[in-house]
Amino acid sequence: MEVLIVSRQRLVAEALAHAIESLAPDLKVGEVVSSWDRAIASSHGESRIVMLVDSQLVDELPQEAARSMSSRAVMVMMGDDEPDEVLITAVEAEWRGYVDKELALGDLLSVIRRTIAGEVVMPAHLLYRAIQSRSARGRTVKGARVNQLTAREREVLALISQGLDNKSIAAALGIRVTTARSHVQRVLEKLGVHSKLQAVQFAGVGRSRRPLRGSLRTNAVA
Repeated sequence: MEVLIVSRQRLVAEALAHAIESLAPDLKVGEVVSSWDRAIASSHGESRIVMLVDSQLVDELPQEAARSMSSRAVMVMMGDDEPDEVLITAVEAEWRGYVDKELALGDLLSVIRRTIAGEVVMPAHLLYRAIQSRSARGRTVKGARVNQLTAREREVLALISQGLDNKSIAAALGIRVTTARSHVQRVLEKLGVHSKLQAVQFAGVGRSRRPLRGSLRTNAVA
C-alpha cells in the first residue's frame, strides 16, 4: 500500500520514507509533503493510502477536512505527548492510529499494518486523559449556561428532566400552559439546545436549584 508522509521536517521525513521502504517491501512511500493542500490533493486517487501526519500540523487542518480525509486514507498521527484537543480532533475525525515519535521504527510499521487491517490503534492512557479533559470542560460550559437561568427557569428544567410535558409543568408550578410553554422555550434558548431531550443533559449542573415552591397545584394563575 502507498504511504504519504505529511511533515515540515523534510530531512527527517525523507529519512523515515527510506527506512519504511527498506524494512517493509509491502509499503511504498509515494510522496513527502509539507502542506495540507498537497496532502489533500494526493489523497484523491483511486486507491486508498496510508497518511502519516506530524502532530504539529493537525491543528491547521479544518475538522471537516480531517473527517473527509479519513474516508479516503488511513490516517495515522506521529506525535509526542500531544495536547488533549489534538487527540480529540483526531478521534472525532475517525483517524485510525497514533505513534509516539520516541518509539522504534518497528512499532510504527506495526501500527501502520494494524490500521490497514481495520484496527484503531491509540494509546489508552492518552485517550483517557483527553476524554477526561474534554469532559471537565464540557461540565464547565454546561454549568455556565445553566447559571444563566432564573430560579423559575431552573424549576422548569428540573421538571423537564422528569419527562413532564408543558401541561404537567404548568400544573406543577400553578401557572398557565402558555406561560409554561414560554418558560420552556426560554430554557431551551439559554441552554443552546433545540429539544427537551437535549435539555435533560443540563439537569443537575451548575448552582443548586431552588426547591419547587409548594406542592402540585391545579388552579392555574397568571
